[in-house]
Amino acid sequence: MSSSPNGPSRVLTGRESEILRLIGSGYTTKEIATILHIAPGTVSEHRKHISRKLDLHSTASLIAAAQRTKN
Repeated sequence: MSSSPNGPSRVLTGRESEILRLIGSGYTTKEIATILHIAPGTVSEHRKHISRKLDLHSTASLIAAAQRTKN
């Protein structure tokens, strides 16, 4: 995660950060739900919150942000 004051780790909850990391690792919503033992709909809601908090407007931008947090 970014260490800047406005980076994702400062804005997202622990669960959202975890989901963003899993997205960056290439997991699908269903796979993330299975890994975290939550419903796929819950993962989708977290994805929406992540997108809103990081001001992302497409799935592609969400994936790109997830990839950046992996590095």
